[in-house]
Amino acid sequence: IKKSHGSWVTVCQTIVPGWRKERNMDDTLHDIYQGIGPHLVASTIVHCIFEEIPKCTLEKLDLKLKSLYTNSYKPWCRENKTDSAGNSFSGAKFNREKTNKTYPELGSVYKAYEVKVIIFWAAFYCKDKLGSFQGRVRAMCLYSLATWIRVLDLAGGWLTEDEAESACKFGEQFLLCYQYLAGASLQAKVCLYKMIPNFHYFCHMLIYMKLTKRNVRFDACWMEEHLMGKLTNMSSKTHARTFVLSVLTRYCCLVSVVDSITASAKLKRP
Repeated sequence: IKKSHGSWVTVCQTIVPGWRKERNMDDTLHDIYQGIGPHLVASTIVHCIFEEIPKCTLEKLDLKLKSLYTNSYKPWCRENKTDSAGNSFSGAKFNREKTNKTYPELGSVYKAYEVKVIIFWAAFYCKDKLGSFQGRVRAMCLYSLATWIRVLDLAGGWLTEDEAESACKFGEQFLLCYQYLAGASLQAKVCLYKMIPNFHYFCHMLIYMKLTKRNVRFDACWMEEHLMGKLTNMSSKTHARTFVLSVLTRYCCLVSVVDSITASAKLKRP
């Protein structure tokens, strides 16, 4: 087989039924927490600050972001008993260190789980910034994505009719709100709400969920990476003679704990 782009695509499509090149990006890890999320969170927070502080300079923006991390984000994480990001907010980490002519984006120092938590905090923060029509759309945009994530977190591997309908409704609502904010920013000639290909992938993800009722949260590749990490940790602390039995026992304990946590989470209301 020749090592060309077309050849490996053809081979993969032949060997794996239903595979397509874009499928490599159709998961919540790449689409949301490493794709859409960093742009959404950074743009909405910077947008809020610009409305609160007219003619905001880069220095004022940096100070405000640091203040939000200390006085809003950290207390919110403690109140909700969730881990907070180890890296504080700043202009540099929001891609606004040297100029206002760059699109805000969370830096790569924020891992996927941290971005997920920040999305929920941003939805909480922006619900009190409803002074303008754009403020209400902004809050609805964050709320819709946070609710979409919440629905998938509480659901099983396959969605019920109601869960699929709810998830798709909030997903489509999020896309419409973000589209409006991006268009308004473009007309105002302000660098906010960057459009990236992940929004197209997300739209296809919603169509896939609607047709198959599959919970795309269970297709994220970070689960495989996380599982390999867990198995590595369990295997590295066993004796050679009892290796198989020890790893199997520990894995069964891990599965039982995860199942109990999932069962208790489903009892809670979104």
